[in-house]
Amino acid sequence: MRTPSPRGAAGGALLALGALALAAVAAPTRPARACGWESATSCSGATGAADEARWMLKRVVAAVQADEPSALRAFSRGEGGFRTQDTYVFCINAADGRMSAYPDPKLIGQDARALRDTAGRAFAAEMLDVAREDTLTELSYSFPRPDSTVPAPRTAFVTRVKDQVCGAGYYDADAAEEAEAAVPADRRLAQFRQRLEAGMPANLRPDWAAFLAALDGRLGAQEAALAKAREGVRAAETALTTAAAGPASSHGARPAASARH
Repeated sequence: MRTPSPRGAAGGALLALGALALAAVAAPTRPARACGWESATSCSGATGAADEARWMLKRVVAAVQADEPSALRAFSRGEGGFRTQDTYVFCINAADGRMSAYPDPKLIGQDARALRDTAGRAFAAEMLDVAREDTLTELSYSFPRPDSTVPAPRTAFVTRVKDQVCGAGYYDADAAEEAEAAVPADRRLAQFRQRLEAGMPANLRPDWAAFLAALDGRLGAQEAALAKAREGVRAAETALTTAAAGPASSHGARPAASARH
């Protein structure tokens, strides 16, 4: 029987570990939660996309209170700043459950209570149940982006204003990308390694340890080479500085007089 090479074993380990990493980052659906208006972080801990959705929903409330028919048209058309990339506004009539504002005109007038996500959750009906005036409520569910038919994890904030239940949300992948971009590269690498090792089968650990040892050795050699290169650069800079300063320091100096006996 042929013994697999360390390189082949490490490669197989990495493929398996990649699948484990994908499984580790999957997030479960969260129940609806009431939040404060002033900070979306009181609900989700997220910033960026979440704060943008919360801020937009505050503007939605003001627009509906001022002129409901005009506001609903603006929401559906994405006019007046009520659409930024994948953050959009939707409204459901609280009396009959029909969609009254949405970027896709095909959904306008449809009974939103019949909508289900990939887990079978009647998220729109739940929004109608939990939405309250002057209260921001957070829900997580799966729903396609307006220009797609593929369901994607999404978080929305909803509230009741007059006879409408309106919401604005973001897709979780967008918020995850924002949060990841804000984390230093070395910390992301450490977190990724922790996720891999947490779910690693025991039979893969020897290969993983060998792979890390080889990788650490290679990185160590690179660091040593860079340190040596930096020393050479500093020595060259010192030599150039000394050479440039030498003639200037001796300019105008008189030769020393010889002593007479």
